[in-house]
Amino acid sequence: MAFYQKDPVSTPLPPLSEISVDDSVARARLIPAIEVLMKLQKDLDTRPNALESDSVYSKISARFLYSLMDYAPSPEARDKAAPLIMDCIHPLDPLETNRSLVALANHICDALIRPLRLRQSMTPAPSGLPSRVSSSSQSLDDTLKYFTPGTRSNVKAKALGRDNHCCLLTGLIDDESFVTGKTPNKLGEISGPTETAHIIPFYLDSNPANAKSKRVEAFWKIISWFGNIDRKDLDGQNINRLDNIATLSQMTRSFFDQLKLCFDEFPGFENRYKVQKYGPTLFDPSIKSEVEFMAPNAETMPLPNPAYLRLHAACAKIAYMSGAGEIIHNLEREIVDMGVLAADGSSVDYLQYRLQGIV
Repeated sequence: MAFYQKDPVSTPLPPLSEISVDDSVARARLIPAIEVLMKLQKDLDTRPNALESDSVYSKISARFLYSLMDYAPSPEARDKAAPLIMDCIHPLDPLETNRSLVALANHICDALIRPLRLRQSMTPAPSGLPSRVSSSSQSLDDTLKYFTPGTRSNVKAKALGRDNHCCLLTGLIDDESFVTGKTPNKLGEISGPTETAHIIPFYLDSNPANAKSKRVEAFWKIISWFGNIDRKDLDGQNINRLDNIATLSQMTRSFFDQLKLCFDEFPGFENRYKVQKYGPTLFDPSIKSEVEFMAPNAETMPLPNPAYLRLHAACAKIAYMSGAGEIIHNLEREIVDMGVLAADGSSVDYLQYRLQGIV
């Protein structure tokens, strides 16, 4: 079903003949939902003001819901998305059907895509780091001692110990590790600042005040069925569990957080990924096209969780192919230009109002 274009928003929804779902039962579920979205897209193209909706998502709602099925992280998630679309149908009122579809797209985009882009906090780097993993058992033991329950302050130390003290995407050596003698420098290697990237953002559950907000509750409700991720596994400080962490350079961390870059699984290959890039960004050529995650001991140093990366990748594709990512980015930039960013999070509420067309 995939439809990659440089300008996805202006690209028509693909015809039913291009649906690449072999399972006849799954195909039968998808076709009615896609027909509904095609009707919505036609109405949006020919009567853009008929919905009387001020939501900035209105014009991309058909494409967003199509992308939700097209790039779902699993067949099960795709099969759950189609009935949501069908439930919006009002047989005697086509206009109300379209309004319900726009509302559905608005809700899912606001609850799923936006929280992944709004990374409100940075994980602080610890003062002490374990040595770069080597073949010696002494070095390995020194690294493993850091894998005991602790606060967020030692998250980067754990990740660096597992990730060989370098960015998983570029191979950039963590500068602090090199300067303090934690890792040797091989010929041709360079060092620089690295950061700890949470796949599922830690602000969504590590802060008790945030964890109880309606916005966060909506996020977890959606990823439980769309990503098959159990909130209990990431509750509280569990959000800092090592399989929710990746060591990235400052540049690639920014792209990852903006959903411009993601890890796409190679079918049949465990912990091997194709690096996907989205948008018009001129990406650094040092970013690898493929990566394979490895750790000295997968039991004590769990690698990035495939389910979390799968959800992140799905959202990156949906955000780009539907145009939702560009809309959110433009509004975030508008907020910065207006100088209404606030440390207490009130700017997030302003963004919410803008997305709904209230201000």
